[in-house]
Amino acid sequence: MKVARVALALALPVALVAAPPAAAQAPPAAPPDERAAAREFAFAAYRLRVALKAQRPDLEGRLQASVDALLSPPCEDALVALILLPKSRQDRVALGTGAVALSPAIAAMRPAFQRFQAELERIPTADPALRSGRAAWRTMVASLAAFPAQVDVCTALERWRRTRFAPSATPFGLDELPGAFDEEALDSPKLVRAARRMQQLGVAPGTARRFTGATLLDGIFEDVEFPD
Repeated sequence: MKVARVALALALPVALVAAPPAAAQAPPAAPPDERAAAREFAFAAYRLRVALKAQRPDLEGRLQASVDALLSPPCEDALVALILLPKSRQDRVALGTGAVALSPAIAAMRPAFQRFQAELERIPTADPALRSGRAAWRTMVASLAAFPAQVDVCTALERWRRTRFAPSATPFGLDELPGAFDEEALDSPKLVRAARRMQQLGVAPGTARRFTGATLLDGIFEDVEFPD
């Protein structure tokens, strides 16, 4: 027993010296600066607007080609069938037709929207309204993947017409446009709340409204010639 006590007495100081120091407790992380987050959301939307304006000639050319195709003889049967639909069905089918026509332009804009979404994801925020608005954009940008860059407009619409414009046969599996291309969708409660919160955090009203998508495409497509 004496030997054991001596060994313990010798080992204890060595163990204490060799033991690593207790890790210092990290201070709690500072909460995100929500005013800065709101500004960064606004800056991201501004950069998206600039990127889309730079694409304007290409985007207008793509939509003009689709409009010209819609007015060509191969599309005639589908357009006549659309016009003869009951009003209760006509609006939905018209939206689906618009989705087909806009598809090449939407596909061309997809990289800019994806960069915008990536920027939003990198902005620290714990604000429920800002996070909800970011989630709304995440869903919207994901929906752009359904739109192909190359579309035979008349073939797509004629195939749909032969199903009597069945909702299940809507081209690309959609019967509506993504929110940034559909004014009614821009009333999304999530985006409206986010824009309102951005104003409360110091962002100018017009700048906050851009975040909803309401003015992102202003002036783009204005030179496309539509039938009277």
